Amino acid sequence: MLVPLIDYDLSFLQEALHLINRHLEILKNAANDDRDAEDKGLWDSIEYMTGLSFVVSQNYIYNISGRYKNK
Repeated sequence: MLVPLIDYDLSFLQEALHLINRHLEILKNAANDDRDAEDKGLWDSIEYMTGLSFVVSQNYIYNISGRYKNK
């Protein structure tokens, strides 16, 4: 009998990355439509959001790595 695995950390990762991706799309469209995007810091915001996605992913990896360690 297979028991479904509920991975709350994975659910959080998916939701967080989806939210970040939506925000990145908004920022990218704004930056592409604006000649002063660099001066307004839009590209800096894009870099910040990209870094945030890496932190969220690293947090997921850290959280699940403890589950499978041999005791």
